[in-house]
Amino acid sequence: MNIYEKIDFLLEIEKTNQKRMCESINVPTSTYSSMKNRNSKSISVETIREIASFFNMSIDYFLNNDIEKNEYKKFKIKSYNEEDKEVLEKYNSLNSEFKKIIMNNLNSFLEIQEKFDSTKLNKNKTKNNISIESADGVFYDKPKQYNEQVKKAK
Repeated sequence: MNIYEKIDFLLEIEKTNQKRMCESINVPTSTYSSMKNRNSKSISVETIREIASFFNMSIDYFLNNDIEKNEYKKFKIKSYNEEDKEVLEKYNSLNSEFKKIIMNNLNSFLEIQEKFDSTKLNKNKTKNNISIESADGVFYDKPKQYNEQVKKAK
């Protein structure tokens, strides 16, 4: 699958068009159309970088013709909002010991969330005998007790 087929596929997936892409990458639409119609192989690496950036994709997706268009999700680059960037920046400034502590706490929070979410699902099935075990081993008989404990922790 060539680069132009992949671009057409992504334009469709992203519900955008060639004109917007060309404006974003500073390539005249006529130039791009001509290259596409000729199936030109002389597209510059810089232009491919711009196209990859436009779609938030790894450049590898466009450069390797053995990659099928429907494999695009493997090459999608996650874009981060400001809050995500701030968290990553702060995490990266920690030493390895504190990073281990943060990861352990995150894993504990995820376990609690998973148990809480499954409890909400099971609550409809059995209104009695609902319990949640927190990361510190405490059992809460009812989600209300658990919620109160979470609020106190904040």
